[in-house]
Amino acid sequence: MWWSSARSRSVLAAALIIALAGCGFQPMHAPLVPSSQQLAAGFAATEVGLIADREGQILRDELRYRLGIGTSTVPPRYRLNVSLSESLTDAALQRTGLATRAELLVRARYTLTEVATGEVLLQETAATMSSFDLTDDRFSTLAAENDARERAMGRLAHDIRLRLGAYFSGRHAVADERRPG
Repeated sequence: MWWSSARSRSVLAAALIIALAGCGFQPMHAPLVPSSQQLAAGFAATEVGLIADREGQILRDELRYRLGIGTSTVPPRYRLNVSLSESLTDAALQRTGLATRAELLVRARYTLTEVATGEVLLQETAATMSSFDLTDDRFSTLAAENDARERAMGRLAHDIRLRLGAYFSGRHAVADERRPG
């Protein structure tokens, strides 16, 4: 068949890329695209406020790392404030009624404001669930719970970064259309 050769596949891939470029396709994180400069500038000019408790410290560190904050000398133009809430529920119950697994639901409500005016630019909620095993050993259960919490903070930081990326690259109108009203 004609598509089985390596040359045919590369020609087909090139044609697909050209077709996508003609449709206005633009990668969010491409290095030479003008919107990626907006994205990097927006991230660099964002200050992450303090977040309460140990989970908040973990999330703040993750956000600062993922946004590249701390490596820039740009004065903050935006401020990101985040508040966390979490709930823990038992799952995977045995016939005796004892739980063998727990689910940790973490919600982050975040607000992006402009520092100079105090204007709210973006206000969203992100949520993630992480689960862990419940064992007879309290120490291993506590370690598993802490690990689940750290995984949840990493996912929340990733989700928040994606949403901020959509905002800073000018795609916030498109992202808002996907949200249920």
